[in-house]
Amino acid sequence: MDPDEAYYQGPGWYRTHVEVVNPSLNIRTLLHFEGAGQKTEVWVGQKRVARHVGGYDEWTVDITDAAAGQKSVPIAIFCDNSRDLEMIPSSLSDFSLYGGLYRYVNWRYVPAISLERVHVRDGIVSARLYNPGGLQKEVDVEVHISDPDREAVVFDDEKTKAVGRRAGDRAVQDRCSAVVVAGQAVALFLPRHV
Repeated sequence: MDPDEAYYQGPGWYRTHVEVVNPSLNIRTLLHFEGAGQKTEVWVGQKRVARHVGGYDEWTVDITDAAAGQKSVPIAIFCDNSRDLEMIPSSLSDFSLYGGLYRYVNWRYVPAISLERVHVRDGIVSARLYNPGGLQKEVDVEVHISDPDREAVVFDDEKTKAVGRRAGDRAVQDRCSAVVVAGQAVALFLPRHV
């Protein structure tokens, strides 16, 4: 970007039709946004299904109900990166406000009850279940942790009850600071980029 030239700031639309091919019954259809700035609306046909404010985080929209019964789903995404004193960074800064879809948008199919988030911190693995239908089912949760050579060092499975629209964070594998299996500490490592 040329610092001496003004760049476009303002509203913009993206439109497409997407074929819905759910692999089985009881599957949710999601749009996962890796980056859209700064204020975004998602429309399916004539229905607004989501709004999001903020251009620096990823987020997900469930379009299952809005797309129900349609083979070719019209999707429109509205992004606006106009200056707004109520948003960070403000117009008083010299920060470039990226606009539009500046990272990937992914089309995902997930089961009616699925993992929404997984966090690992201080040796504790916690997960949040996504359950928009409020299904009252018991689900199996399995945790597999591998060492840098992809050898399994932890395996745990348990049954947990999916309650409400979103089952809250829950420790599904409890270990202290370093995971210890059969007397050996698991090495800390960064994943290799293949």
